[in-house]
Amino acid sequence: MKKLIFLILAVSTVFVSCDEEIVQFDNINGQTLVKFDEPNIKSLPIEINNNGSVDLVLSLSTIATVDRTISISLVSSEIPDSDFDFNSTITVSAGEYTGIFTVSAVDNGLVVGEDYELVFSLDNIEGSGDNVTFQNDTQTISASIFCPIPSDFMVGEYEIEDINAAIGPGNGTQNFPAGVVTLVAGGADNDFAANQRFFSSAVLPAFNNEIETVVINLNCDVFQLGDVAPGLQCTADVPYIFTGTPREDSSVYNLEGSDALFVIEYIEDPDGSCGGPFDSSFILTKVD
Repeated sequence: MKKLIFLILAVSTVFVSCDEEIVQFDNINGQTLVKFDEPNIKSLPIEINNNGSVDLVLSLSTIATVDRTISISLVSSEIPDSDFDFNSTITVSAGEYTGIFTVSAVDNGLVVGEDYELVFSLDNIEGSGDNVTFQNDTQTISASIFCPIPSDFMVGEYEIEDINAAIGPGNGTQNFPAGVVTLVAGGADNDFAANQRFFSSAVLPAFNNEIETVVINLNCDVFQLGDVAPGLQCTADVPYIFTGTPREDSSVYNLEGSDALFVIEYIEDPDGSCGGPFDSSFILTKVD
């Protein structure tokens, strides 16, 4: 097993001062930039045996005294056309810079654990004249099935302890230091989905001083750990991370049962930076 090497890069910055003319952008008569104002891939969660939708922001760099209409087309889809819908034209009202593009889909036999991509393209804009440029003009949406989780399930204080771990114990430390963590449900008041639980913890504390946010996905009866990247590596340019197990290798939960104790399986060092991959796990025991 490789010993862990913590690589630190030193960066020097040179500041140069010179007299430059500051160019002021004309947000009325200037060139209009049109773009999807979203990450490259946007998630569309679909409730099992139900439906789901997602809103995306389209932005313009200029303002106008009239409504402007943006046309959007479908490039490709891994979901049958009859099972999703979208508004093919978006109106940006006069005096506004943004519009909302909505995509909705239904679960009509989609497979739990699979991701289904839909790709859309910006085609045309009316009402902005000829001085128009499209940026980020394609948008990928990744649709997947989720199962609703009661907000009071698997929340509160839990004792955490490694069960199986490789690099931590092999280097005189722990993957997750034993102690108490607070599990929080995802929801409207944070940046996490309702079927996620997250907590803060050190990871390999002998080497990493940062506190990491650890996410557990409750994916229709199985746990799958979100990626954890503590910023460490044994092999240059190959990060040491934790990632979730495939569905068939994941530990399970039961919403009708107790939430007092859970085992979370995960893959340690899947990219082999420190000799992995390793099958690892930790236990969560609810504090009374």
